[in-house]
Amino acid sequence: MDKETRLRLERQLDEMRKRMAMEASDLDYETQRYAIRALERILARESAEKKT
Repeated sequence: MDKETRLRLERQLDEMRKRMAMEASDLDYETQRYAIRALERILARESAEKKT
């Protein structure tokens, strides 16, 4: 993954976390939690691949 893509994903992750604090809907909250975990897994996998 190139640097620009990684920065874009990290920015999206930060924006979702901020939005979660403001959203009141349980469905939105659960959907955003799922999306955040998915993005974190992508970033973690990419970091692990770089180390090996």
